Amino acid sequence: MLNPLAADFRITGDFLQLPAAVDEVTATARHSLRATVATFSADAGNDSGSGGLPANHAPWVRRPYSEATPALALHEEMVDLVAFLAPTPTEESMRHDVVHRITSIVAGLWPQAVVEVLGSFRNGVYLPTSDIDLVVTGRWPTLPLRTLANALNREGLPSKMTVIAKARVRGIIYFDRALPIPVSAP
Repeated sequence: MLNPLAADFRITGDFLQLPAAVDEVTATARHSLRATVATFSADAGNDSGSGGLPANHAPWVRRPYSEATPALALHEEMVDLVAFLAPTPTEESMRHDVVHRITSIVAGLWPQAVVEVLGSFRNGVYLPTSDIDLVVTGRWPTLPLRTLANALNREGLPSKMTVIAKARVRGIIYFDRALPIPVSAP
């Protein structure tokens, strides 16, 4: 048996009942988190230059967090982390410009083709260094990867490009000159 606790799990109504040993671990973790929050709060008063924050705080920490409960402190920090990682309007605009340039090139080559954005950029959950995933759909006798690669080069978009022509999923990956992140067009 890989997990010695697995035999102790019981499904009761709408929840999974955990063995007593797990409750002890949870209590220990809760105590440790409260001690961390208390230490953070105590240290916060010792640093005079950053608004009550310790000198070695994470870059997204902008304020001391709640001492009421560890869950609330975690929530507050997660909200700050998401805000810290969220793209700025300028970053988002630059990504849209990249997509627009590629869409224009594809429309010039194949007016019936469609360019769609996929992945984290489409869903709005991308990080500053995340790539832009695109798919180009249309009807061709053979996949025109080289034609698209040559058109991208003529327009001066890529600083570096790889054409993947002999794989199960074929495509182009390049680094855009205007926004130095990878763009994938399978």
